[in-house]
Amino acid sequence: MSDVLFPNASARFAKRRWLLAAVALVGVLLALPLIYRGFFAAKPLNPPQLNWAGVDPAIRQVLETEMANVRGHPRSADAWGRLGCALLANLFEDEADSCFAQASALDPKNALWIYCQALIALSRDPVVGLPKLEQAVELAGDQVEGPRLRLADEYLAQGQPEKARQQFEKLLARSPQHPRALLGLARIDFQTGALDSSRRRLEVALADPRTRKPALALSAEIYERQHNTPAANRALAQMIELPDPPEWPDAYFAEIRKYKAGESIRLQSVYQLQDGRRYREALQAAQELVRDYPQSARAWAALGSVYLGQRNFSAAEQALRKSVSLEDQSPQAWINLGLCRYQQHDVADAATCFSNAIERKPDSLQAHFNLALCQAEQGNRNAAIASLRDALRCQPLSAPAHAKLGELLLEEKRYPEAIDHLQQAADLGPENTAYQKKLDEARKRRPIR
Repeated sequence: MSDVLFPNASARFAKRRWLLAAVALVGVLLALPLIYRGFFAAKPLNPPQLNWAGVDPAIRQVLETEMANVRGHPRSADAWGRLGCALLANLFEDEADSCFAQASALDPKNALWIYCQALIALSRDPVVGLPKLEQAVELAGDQVEGPRLRLADEYLAQGQPEKARQQFEKLLARSPQHPRALLGLARIDFQTGALDSSRRRLEVALADPRTRKPALALSAEIYERQHNTPAANRALAQMIELPDPPEWPDAYFAEIRKYKAGESIRLQSVYQLQDGRRYREALQAAQELVRDYPQSARAWAALGSVYLGQRNFSAAEQALRKSVSLEDQSPQAWINLGLCRYQQHDVADAATCFSNAIERKPDSLQAHFNLALCQAEQGNRNAAIASLRDALRCQPLSAPAHAKLGELLLEEKRYPEAIDHLQQAADLGPENTAYQKKLDEARKRRPIR
C-alpha cells in the first residue's frame, strides 16, 4: 500500500541524504584552514639552533635577544623578521633564510622579508635570486629606492640592459639628477656604443663623491674607446688617488645593518668617523674598542690610525707597536708605523717599517713610495730610484711616483729619463702645477747638443 501511495519516497530520501552529505563536506573543507592554523598555532615555532663556537660575545647577545623575542611571540612576522636580520647581519645566512621564510609566511606583503631572501639567494646564484628580487621591488614600489637600484644593477650584470634601463629611468622620473641612475644609464649607453650620450650622463656622477670613482673608471673606458689614451690615463690616475666610495644608502639594507654587532662593525665605524673628519668621536670609539678587545691587533691598529690622523705621533706609535706585537702581518699597520717614525725624524726605522710592509704586500704602491722617500733622505739615491721603479710597477699611472722619480733622475743628471717621467706626471696630473714647473726646469737644465 505504501509503495503505491509513495512510489518515489526512497529516491527522495536518498537525494536528501546526498545533499546533507555534500553540505557537510563543504563545511569541513571551509573549516580546514582554521583547523590547519589552529593545529600549527598550537605547535611551538622555535628559532634555529646555532653553533656558538668562536662567536663574538657581542654578536651572541644580539642574537639571543632576538631569539627570546621569537620564543615570546612565535606568531609575529616582525619577530621572525628581526631575528632574520640579526642572523643575516652577522653572517648566519642559512638560519636567516629560514627565519625570513617564516616571516614571509606570516606577512607575505612585507617587501623587506622578501628583499632579504633575495639578497641571500643572489649571493649564492644570481640567476635564481633575480625573481625574488623582482618580487621585492614589486612589493616595495617607490617606498625605498634600494631594491630598485639593486635590481637595475642585477639586470645589467646578467646581460639584460633594456630591463636595467627601465628601472634606472623609473628612478630618474622621481629624481632627475640621480647620480647612480645616470651612471647606470651611462654604462648601458657605453655598451651600445652611444659614447656621446654616455659622456653626457656621466657629468652628474663625476661631480658626486659617492659615484666619482666608478664614473672616472667608465670615463677612462670611453676615452680608450675613442682612442684618446692620454685622457684615459688621466682619468685612471685621478681614480687611483681616490678612496673607495661609501655605500649608496639603502633603507632596507640599513635595517639589516642595525643588528650587526661585534668587533668588525665597530672597526668600520671608527674608520668611517675618521674619514668623515669626526676625529673626537673616532678617538673615543677606538679607545672603547681596545678596551673591549685588548688582544685585537686590528683594534690597536685602528687606534693608531686615529692618533696618526690627529698627528699625535707618539701615541700612534705606541698603539701601532702594540698592534704588530699581537699580529704582525698587516701591511697597513707597518706603513702607519713607518709614517709615525718618519714624522719623528727616525728615517732609518721608518725605512725598516716600510720594508716590512713590502714583505707582506709586495704590490703596495704606498710602501714602495714611502721607502723611496726614506732612502732619498738617507742619501741613497740609487736605492730610492729603484724603489720608485718598483712603485710604478705596482701602479704605472701614479703621478706622484713619476714626479719623484723624475726629480731624482734630474739630480743624477739623467735628463732624458727625468724629462720622460716628469712629462708623464704632468700629463697624469695636470691640475698639479708643481709637476709642470719641475718639467720646465728639467728642460732648461738639459744640455743643448
